[in-house]
Amino acid sequence: MRGLFRLVIGGVILLVSRVMDRFRPAPSREGRVVLRYSAFLFVVGLLGLFFCGAALAVGVRLHLLHPGRVHPLSLVWFVLFGLFFLWMVLEYLFVRHTVTEEGMEARELFGKRVRIRWDGVVRVYYSPLAGWFGVVDADGKVIRVSAMMLGLQEFARVMLSRVPPEVMEPEARFRLEEAARGNPPEQKLF
Repeated sequence: MRGLFRLVIGGVILLVSRVMDRFRPAPSREGRVVLRYSAFLFVVGLLGLFFCGAALAVGVRLHLLHPGRVHPLSLVWFVLFGLFFLWMVLEYLFVRHTVTEEGMEARELFGKRVRIRWDGVVRVYYSPLAGWFGVVDADGKVIRVSAMMLGLQEFARVMLSRVPPEVMEPEARFRLEEAARGNPPEQKLF
């Protein structure tokens, strides 16, 4: 009964976070747009961490109490999935991109900051497999903007108005035009 209750509560949390994100615009101040991930990523990451932690604890306990019933390598899968979910939580907490009329600044997962001016952009591409836009400047600095970030519509509008079309790959330009209209790229897993 407790498991069913937790499952229902988890489903409600996911649903509420997904619905609320649709109505909450990306924070902006003084001509700046902050791109950030949806709370959905955070909630899924936390639930995944909880599940992997619980499964790992049960697996270790079974392995210690009944050697041979649980293969130690099967526990490695829970650790690997746990690391994936931890990455999701950390990505939500730390990754932010700020877009202005002059350029953009990105704070990456481990604190590295990258700044690119729009007049220095030499290439814009879109990676459908990874689901991100890549913005490259003349110094070789790259900022990757996930298609899952909130504020993508404003990012696309600024990119289309500030970056010369000749540096944009055709797929990237098409995806940016669609995102500027409010149609972000679809995320396909397979």
